[in-house]
Amino acid sequence: MVSVELVARKPPVPAAEPVAPAVEPAGRSRTIPLVLVGWVVIGVAGFAVFGALGRGEESDLKQDCAPQCSDQQVSSVRTKYLVGDISLGVGVLALAAGPTSFSGPSMPSRANEPASSLISAQPRTRLGHPADSLLARAAAALERRSL
Repeated sequence: MVSVELVARKPPVPAAEPVAPAVEPAGRSRTIPLVLVGWVVIGVAGFAVFGALGRGEESDLKQDCAPQCSDQQVSSVRTKYLVGDISLGVGVLALAAGPTSFSGPSMPSRANEPASSLISAQPRTRLGHPADSLLARAAAALERRSL
């Protein structure tokens, strides 16, 4: 039986040039995704709390003074509903921002690469983000200019 072992060898490094230590890519930070999850929870909780408070106050007003309730009493209910709606909007925006922070590629350190190798146009497989095609076209235009 014959076995063959292929070993890749690195080209020799000239002694005149100092060799930079290998830089390992930094790990992806979980800070932004966790903050966004917190805002989603706060937004949904605020919507639920202020919606329930507004609903309870509205039903009290219907029993006590409807249809002659004062503007101040009605304003209080509207304010609670408005705060609940804004809270829900904050939660939805944070939820919409979440996938990009969880699924984006991590950025390895490229300190030792020449500047011309830092720009490249590659097709993206992630669908649904309207800026993707614009960014890909801009990167392709930059790459054509540098050639």
